Amino acid sequence: MPESRASNLQQWLRETLGQQVLGGKWPAGGRLPSERQLATDFGVSRASVREAIQHLVARGLLSSRRGSGIYVRPAPAAEPLPAPAVKAPPALPDSPLWRADILEFRLIFECGAARLAAVRADPAQRQELGEWLARMQQAVAAGNVDAEAEADAGFHELLAASAHNLMIHRFHAIVINALRPHITHNTYDASRRPSPRTRQQSLDRMQQHLDIYSAIMERSPEQAAEAMRRHILFVGAQFVSDSSSHAFDIYRRPGASH
Repeated sequence: MPESRASNLQQWLRETLGQQVLGGKWPAGGRLPSERQLATDFGVSRASVREAIQHLVARGLLSSRRGSGIYVRPAPAAEPLPAPAVKAPPALPDSPLWRADILEFRLIFECGAARLAAVRADPAQRQELGEWLARMQQAVAAGNVDAEAEADAGFHELLAASAHNLMIHRFHAIVINALRPHITHNTYDASRRPSPRTRQQSLDRMQQHLDIYSAIMERSPEQAAEAMRRHILFVGAQFVSDSSSHAFDIYRRPGASH
């Protein structure tokens, strides 16, 4: 088998087996079938199954007990988060610099989270993401800005959790107090601007969320990350006038060279 094809098969096996573990096919603490049985189920070699299991053990999803087998590791109990050394400043929706800084952060953080969520979101999370979108669609159709803002923030929060990465989860818990008001205020401000394009922008944002969701449902990580990137850039562009600089102007920083 060509090396590239073998690599793609191994990646598929890792992701598929990982999804079954995260999706609850075997209960926490439960024992996985034998390598032979899994190899038969997936139509691959036992060596491929062994490598995929080792990968999931390294990720902390499975544990190996010598002479007993492979078991699903229970999810770790949430530890209390230490208070940050510096209290996060309150969201400043009327500050262009503050808004641009958060949008830059979201480009780094949420595009990566979307990429992982496309591979790791479990069935319940995929369903709940769809439910948030349904609420958003109803709100947009009714022109209910309050409900649209709530659904928008809820969708993005769940997407971060769907990445199933402990560091993303812990970091998100720290920054969510800044991100939630930011997302909410963006929706409010964009929806209430005196512009003939306001309604179309609301419909465009809705379609962007649908694109993110579709990529996650199709388990397409790169498409999910790209859809999220387009959405965040669009959000920033809503608040940039034709005569002003770009929302993500890298030259506005002290020390940046042209």
